Amino acid sequence: MGKYSKEDYEFEKNKQEILQLTQNRNSLKQAEHASVWELEIEEHRKRKRREKFMMFGASCGILSMLYIVITTILNYL
Repeated sequence: MGKYSKEDYEFEKNKQEILQLTQNRNSLKQAEHASVWELEIEEHRKRKRREKFMMFGASCGILSMLYIVITTILNYL
């Protein structure tokens, strides 16, 4: 009972290799999660910049419309 066969040694060796691979995969997933957060932060910053630009454009559009309306009304007076 104390003796192991060659298949038992192979099984243990393969089991240890599989465990090592799963530990490596878990560490890679943790590293990916860190980079995913960085990507999310970068995407959030880009979205905020885009929103500021859109608000500036909308403000300029409203001001130009008011200018045209006012100048048109003043020309008819």
